[in-house]
Amino acid sequence: MSQYYDEATMLELWSRYDNLSDAEKKYFWDKTILVINGVIYTHQFIKFNCSFDDMQQEAILALITALPRFTPNYVNKQGKPTTLFNYTSLVAKRSIMFYTMKQSSHHTSAMHENQSIEDFEILSEDRISSPIYKLICKAIQETDIVKDPS
Repeated sequence: MSQYYDEATMLELWSRYDNLSDAEKKYFWDKTILVINGVIYTHQFIKFNCSFDDMQQEAILALITALPRFTPNYVNKQGKPTTLFNYTSLVAKRSIMFYTMKQSSHHTSAMHENQSIEDFEILSEDRISSPIYKLICKAIQETDIVKDPS
């Protein structure tokens, strides 16, 4: 935790955030972005093929919304007081996690939209991998759905 910032300094800046000078706000967000970057790399979110800048921006937006709700007097289930560092890192982690899930499900569905049915292969009853369209044609021919006019 000390590698990112001094908890007491950041807590003091957070407590008077609305009255901070531009330099103090820059310091606050520079240190907070270090935590966000640490979350991205620690939890290996970069493997989801999402833009690093987009993940960082998603976490910043979540923190802008969540920081006013931080309660420094809150005691967790283990009886320890919550720290601004823990709160920041957890909000960043959850927002990036949801962002990457949303992006990967969107990416997967978009990938299948443009993919031809001939590209899909499944295991047939005899455990041989076959293109799905051949299995569909075979199933149709075996039933009397399509009758040959001859």
